[in-house]
This record gives sequence, C-alpha cells and structure tokens, in this order.
Amino acid sequence: EIEESYRRGDYNLCRLPFARKANLLGLCTARVFYPAPELRQIGITRVYTVSDFPYLTVEDVVAQLSPADAERTKAFALRLKDDFVETGYLNLAQAYEYQIELLA
Repeated sequence: EIEESYRRGDYNLCRLPFARKANLLGLCTARVFYPAPELRQIGITRVYTVSDFPYLTVEDVVAQLSPADAERTKAFALRLKDDFVETGYLNLAQAYEYQIELLA
C-alpha cells in the first residue's frame, strides 16, 4: 500500500527504515509529516524505558500497549518536546517517559 501510494505521488505517507531494536530517538533526520488520510488519532499513551540515556525501540512501545490498544493501533507517532532530555527523565521512577500518539 505504501509503495503504491508513492507511485501515485501521495507523499502524505512517510516511510522510515528501522530495525526493531534500533533507537527511534537516534534518527539522523527529523521528519515532520501528516499521517495517511485514513489514519485518525485514537489516543495518547505514555511509554517508559529504564536506561542511562534516552533510548526507545518499536518493541518498547508495542510491549507497553494495552491489549485493546495493540489490536486497534496501525501506526504510532512519537511526540517529543524541545527540552525532552531535561523534562523526559523521571527521577522518582528512574526512567524516561515518552508520549506516544496512537493512530488507526
């Protein structure tokens, strides 16, 4: 479906190459795009990782979704603030917190 959309010239879709264990925060370029027109936001959830530095993988996100959200979600978007490194770490939990937008 994504390849066909590119052939038609529909650039609302954005395809990022990744490995399941790759750090989503370490992408070399930041891309801002609108999701495919058929996708709608179904919720925002928080995901936590325990590490010495900001690190998030697709597996981290999927593992922390509720069963109901995991079944409905087709895509997700990572929502970071400009001052993420300072505000994203929770001292009490000793973990990084990420806001994830769920799309279906």
